[in-house]
Amino acid sequence: MQGTVKRVMHDRGFGFIRAEKGVEVFFHRTALVDQQLFQELQGGKTVEFDATQDRRGPRAIRVRLVPSPEELSGGTFG
Repeated sequence: MQGTVKRVMHDRGFGFIRAEKGVEVFFHRTALVDQQLFQELQGGKTVEFDATQDRRGPRAIRVRLVPSPEELSGGTFG
């Protein structure tokens, strides 16, 4: 599944992704495939993730950053 990071609360260790059809999905920093990216993650970034459901609602797991076209064409990634 793919979505756009809506907001990240770096000090609290979590954030939200706006997924397809506008569904808001929670993610915890431990759900990132590369946890070193958490501090660099910001709103507007595109991510891919797997979704699961817990008692509070949809939750993203295995979250990975999708490189922008500029990053793929030789720019810096991250």
